[in-house]
Amino acid sequence: RRWKALHYFVRDAFKPDVVAFEEGQDSIKVFVCSGRKEPVNAQLRLELRDFSGDLLWYENKDIRLDPENAQIVANLPSGTLKGLGEITEMYLRGQLLENGEVAHENLFYFVPPKALALPENPEISISMTTTGIGHYELRLKAEKLAKNVFLEFEDSEGFFSDNYFDLQPGVEKVATFDENKMGEKPLTAEDLKVLSLVDTY
Repeated sequence: RRWKALHYFVRDAFKPDVVAFEEGQDSIKVFVCSGRKEPVNAQLRLELRDFSGDLLWYENKDIRLDPENAQIVANLPSGTLKGLGEITEMYLRGQLLENGEVAHENLFYFVPPKALALPENPEISISMTTTGIGHYELRLKAEKLAKNVFLEFEDSEGFFSDNYFDLQPGVEKVATFDENKMGEKPLTAEDLKVLSLVDTY
């Protein structure tokens, strides 16, 4: 049975440590939540980027994750951030790093999805390798932001390790696909159907 978008979103929400955003009247609050039993030292990296991947602003903070707790770790003036670019063409990225590795990442958009000025052609490139019988590794990269990327092999049932994700410009996304039932020949990148939100307009 294929996972739907909600399955992937819920899975990510239940990771041990999570970074989240909440927009108020004149500020954007950044929360971190930890489900661990012990405190953890971590780093928070915040970046404001446009849909071409250009860095407009950033901030790094050392933080301490309290066990089984949600805490506000940053309170950003939304007016200042919005003044750094077009609000329909940029996003805020929050990364929670532990020992230099990204434990969780979340993206915040300043307007609803239908109001975003998404690039018509994000220029997605795909490479695909076979890691075993019926098992594949996919590597995707976009020149510009592709929102809510949907992957599908139309003639093959199976499970993607990730789907319905935002593909950020210049950031490689690695996903795997495991076939439920093998076809007559191995799958190739040409068999992969890739759609994003802009394709639904």
